[in-house]
Amino acid sequence: MSIHMFKRSPLSKPSRSRQHLIDVLPTAIGTVALLALSACGDGNQRGSLERAQKFLSEKQFSAAIIELKNVVQEPGPDEAQARFLLAKALRETEDYGAAEIEIRKAKSQGLQGGEVTLELLSLMAESSQFNNLVEEAKQYKGQDKVTRALVYAMMCEAYIALAKSTEASDACKEAVALDPTHPKVKFAQGYLADSRGDLAAAASFVEESLKGSPDDPSILFYAAILREATGKTSDAIPLLERVMVMRPTSPRAYMVAIPIYLRSGDTAKARTATNRLNDATKKRGPYGSYLLALVDLAEGQREIARENVQSSLKAFPTFGPALALAGKIELELG
Repeated sequence: MSIHMFKRSPLSKPSRSRQHLIDVLPTAIGTVALLALSACGDGNQRGSLERAQKFLSEKQFSAAIIELKNVVQEPGPDEAQARFLLAKALRETEDYGAAEIEIRKAKSQGLQGGEVTLELLSLMAESSQFNNLVEEAKQYKGQDKVTRALVYAMMCEAYIALAKSTEASDACKEAVALDPTHPKVKFAQGYLADSRGDLAAAASFVEESLKGSPDDPSILFYAAILREATGKTSDAIPLLERVMVMRPTSPRAYMVAIPIYLRSGDTAKARTATNRLNDATKKRGPYGSYLLALVDLAEGQREIARENVQSSLKAFPTFGPALALAGKIELELG
């Protein structure tokens, strides 16, 4: 068939069939092109998603976030899953507000189930949204026993934070009844024992939890706190150092580890760790400034310590440790 058959002769009108081809051909070509571009886009999305999953497995959260943001820029079949994974990566970097936005978008796009609920509850727990956590947990209607156990375990921890001991005890009993051996259930039992002042029982439960989930930064951190509280400081340090590697921008482990370094006289290690925190966060926040002031004071650099603690208080005026340190520095300066 010659292409000339589609050209309109100035001397004659095309037949009805030829006119139909003339009319629909541009639209057909456009549709094919769009489908090709869409397929290409889907392929690019899937490639980014696969790379992001690899980065997540390697705990390279910043790299995963970049890939996942590429996926969610355009609608596609992988968008909801990408938003869920993006929420997980953002939680790991402690960007809780952005993480909650993404997981709620994923839910609105049809992604449901126990894993989604647990991720939402986890970020609420880590961002201290305890009332919201309890209300969200009450809405979970799934029947999977393990998921239900974990929901109750997180409710237990939230109730403890809200000083509701009866509700915490009831939620913990439900969790234990559903899955008594799960590391997160053991963790909740430890947290409950701690809230009752039984440090020995708390430490025992959390050590069991750590055996079952040795790479969970929350369990590592709490186990370190309990080891420190029960006089096992040398055993706490390796756990804190692992958390600092896993969560390099989170000040929690640094706030415990650096005073331990200083008490042992290791100012070099304390300064190295503090600098690592400030480098990771890209800007010196109130915690980084406070920790620098601690190290400065330990090295006898009182004037520099004063500057750093004032920088901390400027960013966080009600930060109790910085207020106490500022008073101590002023006393030493006379």
